[in-house]
Amino acid sequence: MHGVSGRLRTTWLGMPPLVQEYHRWCERQAADHRGVTLGLHHGITAWSAQFLASEVERFADERRPLWCTAALANLAELVFCADAGSLNWATPAGADPQFTRDIEVLKTARNVCFHPAFNRTAPGNTPHILQLLDELKAADAETARVAQEIERGWWSAFGRAEITLFVLNRLDSAGRAYAAILRGQQRAFLSQDQTDALSRYRLRRA
Repeated sequence: MHGVSGRLRTTWLGMPPLVQEYHRWCERQAADHRGVTLGLHHGITAWSAQFLASEVERFADERRPLWCTAALANLAELVFCADAGSLNWATPAGADPQFTRDIEVLKTARNVCFHPAFNRTAPGNTPHILQLLDELKAADAETARVAQEIERGWWSAFGRAEITLFVLNRLDSAGRAYAAILRGQQRAFLSQDQTDALSRYRLRRA
């Protein structure tokens, strides 16, 4: 899991200014959907982006890859479903095809983590873990080997660190793209001062 911890620091989850902004974004969206005043409610959502990001880091440090993957998947749903206030994931008009692919992968990973009893295969009803195989095989050699284990029936291989890295990479890609989309849509996401602070943070980390 050292690879996960090291990679984590280079993603947006390792950038406190961006984690905090996603936290505020999710809280604002939840308050708007529920018609409440955000300032009067502490901890308006059952999960928060900041808490889940810290749990990802903790599970990575503790070398618990399956729990780390589950926290990543939960964070992905929170961030990318916040705007709709439902189980509908973000599908911005004109989004880059890679963003759309990343969202589909994250959605499927979420399903694998939180629907563990889905094992019955029927026409048009493929278990979520098998839906990930093509993407896993295309990722890199190590992840492809894990995909082969899953394909042979060893679905517990989903709990390997290679899968955690795969999901983390997709969340990093989608999270960066979504921040740019929201900023471009002038959705009160990342003020100029915050953008400047994030740029300075990136320079310090470079």
